[in-house]
Amino acid sequence: MKSITLIFVLSLNLFITSCGGGEASNMNQIVPENSNIPNTRFNCVSFKTANLGINLSAPNYYTAQITFADLMKHSAGWRRPFNSPYTSTPVQLDADGYPTEIDLDTQFINIIHDDNWGRDVINDNTYVLLYDGEGTFSLNINHTILQQNPGRIVYQINGQGRTILTLNSTNPANYARNMRFVALSDELTYTTQAFRKGFLENWSNFSTARYMDWLATNNSTVVEWSDRTTSSDLTQSFGAGVAYEYIIQLSNYTKTNPWINIPHMASDDYVTQLATLFKNTLDPDLTVYIEYTNEAWNFIFTQAAHMRDMATALGLSQYYDYYSQRSSEVMDIWANIYSGIAKTRYARVLGTQFTNTGATNRIVSFANAFEHHDVLAIGPYFGGTSGRVNNVDVTLTMTSSELTQYLLDIELPKNKAQMIVQKGIADTYGLRLVTYEAGQHLVAAGNHAILGNLQNYQPLTDLFIATNREPLMKDTYLQYIKNWKEISGGELMNLFSAVGVPSKYGSWGLIEYGSQSMNQAPKAMGVYESTCGSL
Repeated sequence: MKSITLIFVLSLNLFITSCGGGEASNMNQIVPENSNIPNTRFNCVSFKTANLGINLSAPNYYTAQITFADLMKHSAGWRRPFNSPYTSTPVQLDADGYPTEIDLDTQFINIIHDDNWGRDVINDNTYVLLYDGEGTFSLNINHTILQQNPGRIVYQINGQGRTILTLNSTNPANYARNMRFVALSDELTYTTQAFRKGFLENWSNFSTARYMDWLATNNSTVVEWSDRTTSSDLTQSFGAGVAYEYIIQLSNYTKTNPWINIPHMASDDYVTQLATLFKNTLDPDLTVYIEYTNEAWNFIFTQAAHMRDMATALGLSQYYDYYSQRSSEVMDIWANIYSGIAKTRYARVLGTQFTNTGATNRIVSFANAFEHHDVLAIGPYFGGTSGRVNNVDVTLTMTSSELTQYLLDIELPKNKAQMIVQKGIADTYGLRLVTYEAGQHLVAAGNHAILGNLQNYQPLTDLFIATNREPLMKDTYLQYIKNWKEISGGELMNLFSAVGVPSKYGSWGLIEYGSQSMNQAPKAMGVYESTCGSL
């Protein structure tokens, strides 16, 4: 057994409840043929070959898109009740995350989902809890039990909102485990088709999927291969993120190139095991993009401090020198595992900061890092300066329509000029230029002398959200993608990101929730029309 304390941020909610979960999966099952994928949003014939990629949003309990057919994979994990006097005492969990007994408290809870994905409450309201062992359960949300047998309970969900499963009792000699929470309509297929139909319809047709958020790359504590998430784990939403086996399964099923991020503290053995897994199980017609960590220069993430500390310990003059060095080491391990295999099966990524060409020159040249990589990856966001302290007074004089026009007329030409500079560096060193992320970057940052913390200044948040919803944003994305194709020669552009509820932390999603209509999502419309023409 292992003792785990689960810590996560819970949104303030007048109705706080709890839920539990576990999962079963049979990774050896053969998934349906690719031809059975539902029609996608981005469904014109040429879209799959348009070299447009997508950063997939993390599958957690508060997600705006349900990824897995088994919603237990999205769950927060078993914990003590919110009002428990024993919250500092870890719950005793087995290796897969299931409570082996209920001690001190009279029950444990687990949040399954927050119902943020636009669920059809009329037609998507019947769910099945499946489990092995012995236990009794209850749900916080208004529901009717339609059927109950040992190991299987059928619920009709009559309410809407956060759904929490409570474990009221369990038998330590045969504790409840292997829990799954699936729509009744998916009960017979979830073991062979792990992913929800709506998720596949939204994102299957992009050429590449970047799994940075899926793999919980930022602030990772993973070191050894044994630290990774496995497909048998209760949840795929926290800790080390999603199991690589699910990424490979999704890639093979959708014929989409995977882009994976390797944890910044990963050992050589971890990299070796990972490369071997992809070599042996990824469709040989696909290309896996390998990137060492994410934004190693960005000190809002712990990986930047790790680069600095390692550079200091090794006597390197710049903190991103260690990034260049370690990334080259990681790529050499990968190339060795893939020795003798077609080079088209992998692409070694070297990331850099879009606005800092000095850093780019240093990163690619230090210890001849360019010789160990195939592509230089940038994040050419636009509009980020609009939310900064020195510009916000002017920004707040604009309407959302005026701000969108400003982005199109003023910001995009500046952005294009910087793309050209980065393309020149990539060409100099014989690297292809791609984007690891791309899109608008309207988010507040900094402390204003009068307005205070801009991230908490609601009028600015409202303006940025409204701007993302402006019809003209479609044309802005059309021009943005056109600029990229012109400068890069049609190389890969990974957009950030798939889906997300807009907030003071940004409006990152192409769509705001999984079932949102395309004609209500101007950014998504721009992406579609950039390749497919008018809707």
